[in-house]
Amino acid sequence: MAEHTTAALDIALAYHRSWTSHDFDRAMTYIAEDIVCQAPAGRLDGAEAFRAFMGPFAQILTRSSLIAAFGDDAKAVLMYDTDTV
Repeated sequence: MAEHTTAALDIALAYHRSWTSHDFDRAMTYIAEDIVCQAPAGRLDGAEAFRAFMGPFAQILTRSSLIAAFGDDAKAVLMYDTDTV
């Protein structure tokens, strides 16, 4: 994971901007190697599992609309809507 010193909300927004603009390699710089994610496909353990799940999704993304973003220095949550092919 790349070293980032900004607040959690800033990081979450930068990650969202990266993958929704089809720059998934940049998006992955915001992901910890030991990420645990509960996805529609089930539990994903580790950055490689996350990449394998999210990479193909990011490729078929045609639109993303950020609905809301909340957070502080330690926690963040984004709500968004997407369209895919």
